[in-house]
Amino acid sequence: MEAMGETSQPGARVEPTSASTPAQGDLDFRAAPEEQRAERQQSPLASRPATDGGARAGEPWRRRSVGSPASRKWVTRAEVDRRARARLRLLEGDGIVVLDDRRVPGSRDSIKLIAVSCAGVFVIDTKHYKGLVHTMRPGSIGNLGPHELHVGRRNCTSSVEQVARQMEAVRASLNSTPYWSQVPVLGMLCLTRAEWGFASAIQVGGVWVGWPNLMAGRVQSPGVMDSPAVREVSTMLTDLLPGS
Repeated sequence: MEAMGETSQPGARVEPTSASTPAQGDLDFRAAPEEQRAERQQSPLASRPATDGGARAGEPWRRRSVGSPASRKWVTRAEVDRRARARLRLLEGDGIVVLDDRRVPGSRDSIKLIAVSCAGVFVIDTKHYKGLVHTMRPGSIGNLGPHELHVGRRNCTSSVEQVARQMEAVRASLNSTPYWSQVPVLGMLCLTRAEWGFASAIQVGGVWVGWPNLMAGRVQSPGVMDSPAVREVSTMLTDLLPGS
């Protein structure tokens, strides 16, 4: 039988023509998996610029799925922070001003919450540790050392130290003014999911550690400032500690 001027013989091997050869840049699906992988890596779509999805230049570009574990973890953490702030926002009312996410000058740290009331200026941070709250002094009998905050089996002293540094930043801002250097500054670490047992609020390194309702009661307690002074101090802190 003749087709296109050629004669096909039974059992004859037909060589591939140039029309059946894959063009340059196309994937040859008849190739081995290793060869296909090498061709995909050489494709111009294998890398994206640094502004596309956060990938760096020259690195393989990967689209993060909405349902990926990293995305779900980020959404869960944001939801927990939103609920904790909703509890702490119950502080805000007559004579109380709440400042959110204030940036510490000259540092990457940010203060999650500052509450200004008649009782003073409160630097508040929230953590979601689980377990029984207790303190330890791990030193020897002759030198026990300072108290450490533990929640369950976790050493949470670093969170207390962070609040103490934020207190110093707020106190330094108040000391830079001629009128409000005597305003008391107190630090609070609010544990939203911890277990307290029969223990009450504790003080570690000059920072009060407690639960949301206790924090609200201390902030709402009477103090030395009136409402105009509270507004003036909060306005001054807003200017000295910009939002992050």
